[in-house]
Amino acid sequence: MSEEKKVFEITSEEADNLGATPVETSEEHSFVVNDETKMDNLADLVEYIQTIPEEEFTKFVREKKRTMTNWLKEKHGDEAFSSETFEGKSKKEVHEHLKEKLKELNLLKQEAKKLTREMSEEKEKSEAEKE
Repeated sequence: MSEEKKVFEITSEEADNLGATPVETSEEHSFVVNDETKMDNLADLVEYIQTIPEEEFTKFVREKKRTMTNWLKEKHGDEAFSSETFEGKSKKEVHEHLKEKLKELNLLKQEAKKLTREMSEEKEKSEAEKE
């Protein structure tokens, strides 16, 4: 059985604001809010929380907050982050907390790409010197 992979995008405005990029994920690690709404990454969750009305957010928190924070903990392996998210009292507080983590992850991703590029260049240089 092959694993289906998808690319999910956030709005272009959110992408600009966060420096976010789509991420490939597997279906088995999705966070399902209802039959029509499923999130596969933090960017999806940030956009979802931003777009839902306050009353829907209150219902979401009442019904899904523990599930969401468990998903965040499993997905990111960061217990402190998921605990802080769970402690959020308002839609704005939870949304801002998630956006900050997304920014942090995107900065780490950019740094990893830079280091990978530098290591590749060093390897090529080393191999060229051997010849």
